[in-house]
Parts: sequence; structure tokens; C-alpha cells
Amino acid sequence: MQLYLKGIPMAILVLLILLSGAASQGYMGSVSTGRGILSPITVGEEESSQAQVGLSRELNLTGSWSVDLKGRPARHLDLEMFQQDDLVMGSGQLNSEGRSINITAAGSVGTKDLTVFVMAAGGEEVIRMELSASKTAITGVYDVLSRGMPIESGTSTGSVILSSPQDKEIAIISAVTPLPAASTF
Repeated sequence: MQLYLKGIPMAILVLLILLSGAASQGYMGSVSTGRGILSPITVGEEESSQAQVGLSRELNLTGSWSVDLKGRPARHLDLEMFQQDDLVMGSGQLNSEGRSINITAAGSVGTKDLTVFVMAAGGEEVIRMELSASKTAITGVYDVLSRGMPIESGTSTGSVILSSPQDKEIAIISAVTPLPAASTF
């Protein structure tokens, strides 16, 4: 009986060590989306590692983007984009069914992919593109959300004409220049 009682504190100690190790690593789980199940992600990690910044550190996507959205209707985007750290933003033209409209775009660069939202003035339609980039090629999927319409989705392919050397960092210089005083007569 005494030998049995000595084993209980040891079992509790081992259980507590295992639980503390699991708690420090976060929860591994799958995420279900409208397009299927994404790969497992870790939730609850206390600090992020440098390896999580992969795409934004390796490839600066500043430049001219040409993207085809293959769906119904087919759309073509011409964008002038700028990347700073993990943010991309820009503006351009959306061409579809013989019409051309001005658009703005903004998004973020993740570890292996980037998400870009595109919208025209008035906000009647939003395009969300989930892309991956390899050198100057971009591919991925997109969704279109329109007021009162079902969600439309399809694939996207395109290319980027890079405007910054990929082996050098871009320095942002901001300065305030005084404007000439306005005079009225």
C-alpha cells in the first residue's frame, strides 16, 4: 500500500509537467473556410518567430501588377502597388466587359501568401484576392462580394514588373515642404 501511495505524487508531477509544456506551445487546430480546410495553425503562442515574416522580407512586390481574374465575367486589373514591410497598397484600373473603372487596393503580406482587397469608389463591389508570389509571377484565388448578389469566386494569375532592386531595402523619406502662401485680391 505504501509503494502505491508513493507513485501517485510522481504521476501527478509528470501530468503537470506535460500540461505546462502543452500550454506553452499553443493550440494546434484546423480552420474551416468556405473553400475548404486550411492547414493547421497555432493559436496562443506568446511570441512570433522571425521565420514568420518570410515573403515580406524576401520579396518586395512594389511595381506594376497585371492580374487576370478568371471567372464570370472575366476581369483584368492593372495596378501600381507599393509594399512597406507587410503592407501593400496602390491604385489602378479594373477592366471588365468593355468598361474600365478606377480602383484602389490594399492588403497584407503573410508568411507564404498575400491578401489584397480591391474596391472602386462607392464600394458597391469588393474583390478579395488571396495570392502567392514567386519572383514576378502571382497566382491565387479571389472572391467578389457585391451588395445583394451571391459571392462569386474564381482563380487569378498575373505578373509583377518590379520597380525596386530586390537585394536592397527601400528607404521611405518623408518631409514637409512649405507651400506658397495663397493670396486673395
